[in-house]
Amino acid sequence: MLPNRVKQYTRSLGHKSKNDKVDAKALAHMGAERNLAPWQPMSCQLYLLRKLTREHEQIHQMHTEVSNRLHAETHSMLASKTTQRRLQKTLKLYDMQLQAIEEEIKATVEEDPLLSDKVEKVTTIKGVGLLTAATVIAETNGFALFTSQKQLVSYSGYDVVENQSGKRNGKTRIFKQGNSHIRRILYMPALHAVRRNVPVFRALYDRLTGKGKKKMLAYVAVQKKLLILIYTLWKKNEVWNQDRYAQQTPKGDIQGLEAGASLSGVSAADKNTVAPTLARATQDEHPAPIGQELSFR
Repeated sequence: MLPNRVKQYTRSLGHKSKNDKVDAKALAHMGAERNLAPWQPMSCQLYLLRKLTREHEQIHQMHTEVSNRLHAETHSMLASKTTQRRLQKTLKLYDMQLQAIEEEIKATVEEDPLLSDKVEKVTTIKGVGLLTAATVIAETNGFALFTSQKQLVSYSGYDVVENQSGKRNGKTRIFKQGNSHIRRILYMPALHAVRRNVPVFRALYDRLTGKGKKKMLAYVAVQKKLLILIYTLWKKNEVWNQDRYAQQTPKGDIQGLEAGASLSGVSAADKNTVAPTLARATQDEHPAPIGQELSFR
């Protein structure tokens, strides 16, 4: 369970204090009252993929920092040639490491036939490459615990938060309390999709900018749509069809496209084993028999 949902459930029981005893009591009450899905670990491929994509992100950030330092040193009043040479060597080292990580990511994906097939279909979306698909899939554990696009959007921090009361209309923005790795990796694919005039993304961008919205806000909306399309193709195990998805409205029913397998719990030695179907956790489902009361003392 997400920590914020457990926290809100604890408050609904009337607990104001927070200590080990109260937390244990609330967790036990929640587990007995609700039909929660059992936890499963990540597969070996997805766990390694997440480590590699995050390492790639860190080295890329260091590469950008050194590149900025080199630019500043080159245009300084008293430029040092030796400092520039050292910075250039550091950049070459980072370039070699980034290339090596990208090759390892590709090898990790190709090692699992099921993962490789699904990633290949996701990358048919114009603007989405191997690194983008691998990052999104690794950070979401192959969308194993997501049952709707709303959960995925909230997990990634793309859900919209309003601030309105009476006649006052505050600023509407995205929540951002989500996975920052996903938002970061989808930035450049969104720019690429709009600049290459991919119809479904360009139409969304033009519609928002035509209403007076800022360009950055429109690009964020394109990122969100890219994420939903990746999720849809992964769940349906289909390739990108530009004509088909261009006809869908932005508020189209994505829940009807959620059939498909998950790689959660599939180990490297047992790739052909299908994970058992998990029960969906809902608020109104109670595993306890009718008339049986829950008591915690």
